[in-house]
Amino acid sequence: MVQYTLAFDECDSVDPQRLGGKCASLVALTAARVPVPPGFVLTSEAYAALLAVDGLNHRLECGAAGRACSTPEQSFIGLIMASPITTCLWRSVCRRW
Repeated sequence: MVQYTLAFDECDSVDPQRLGGKCASLVALTAARVPVPPGFVLTSEAYAALLAVDGLNHRLECGAAGRACSTPEQSFIGLIMASPITTCLWRSVCRRW
């Protein structure tokens, strides 16, 4: 089963590729019993699921290839913010919140 979210204290490894650098550091600190506020991470699987929705990955690739964006909504941030998220990802985040 794909895990879109993981609590800091549930991670079995510090994997920056899967967790991102900042969250990997927070996981390592949590494992070392350093006081860290409770939290969770969105995994790289969550990011991949977001990119797969509605052709977002293709639209971002077009932007990275140098095609001009004529409106703010067409910027990378605008494209990501305007994209719907999957029900599975939404539920995973809500369970952690």
